[in-house]
Amino acid sequence: MSPVNAPIDFYMDPLSPWAWTTARWLEEVVTLRGITVRWQVMCMDILHADDPDGTPVREWFRATWRAPRVIEAARAGHGDEAARALMFEIGRRTNVERNRDLDDVLAQSLASCGLPAALVEQADLETFDAAVRASHDAAMALAGTDIGTPVIAVPGADGEQVGFFGPVVSPT
Repeated sequence: MSPVNAPIDFYMDPLSPWAWTTARWLEEVVTLRGITVRWQVMCMDILHADDPDGTPVREWFRATWRAPRVIEAARAGHGDEAARALMFEIGRRTNVERNRDLDDVLAQSLASCGLPAALVEQADLETFDAAVRASHDAAMALAGTDIGTPVIAVPGADGEQVGFFGPVVSPT
């Protein structure tokens, strides 16, 4: 496969408004350019693992494992397209509708994507943590460790993926 036709890898935590807005931009690029994107997860809790405990934002970051776990469970049982659709539904509900009830967001998103409601049970289990961490670590290996979400990886001149933090598209 030539570098021009090689897939792009896009890593994101759908709870991040900047990553989700950038993902929407990339979806538009897909329709205009006919590129292929492999949608991958990141987890803001992993990004912020060294932040001090006891702050409200730190507690929220800990909860950011829940969405990627469910996305990876959907991927494992229903394929990459189910994972992509679920990422966008979760992102829309949290970043456009401003729904902060993650249990409600996950349940509604699964229903909207036609996925089994039982997948929500994975949100609080560690079954898919290795898959979440592997995806997240792949993004870090491509773009560096002092970054955030999203990461985009495009084929370099030799065809190998080259990762970049961003682009970050502002939600406003």
